[in-house]
Amino acid sequence: MRPPRSCKSHGCHQCARSPSNLDTPAEKPHYHGHRERLRERFYSAGADALSDYELLEMALYAAIPRRDTKPLAKLLLKKFGSFAEAVHAPEARLREVEGIKDARQCRVHSSSQ
Repeated sequence: MRPPRSCKSHGCHQCARSPSNLDTPAEKPHYHGHRERLRERFYSAGADALSDYELLEMALYAAIPRRDTKPLAKLLLKKFGSFAEAVHAPEARLREVEGIKDARQCRVHSSSQ
């Protein structure tokens, strides 16, 4: 069952039930298509066009197929300082980061080889 949509004017569910508001399609959230846009930028402009956290996001995609990887990528960057340091970090140090599990560790390490 879908949750009720909110109205566009002030976000209440009561107004969303009116026929005029149900006719308008809901706007897609800004993050829809983010992975595709990031891959496209990577393939068209190369790794230099991406920031370190975006490269880490991409490295984590396979290990985290259905969740936002940006928060974890930013945690890794905060802890290790750069993409290179994160992908070359020892497993013990990677495990210190909340959200890192074995599969994710392997994926981050494999991106450095």
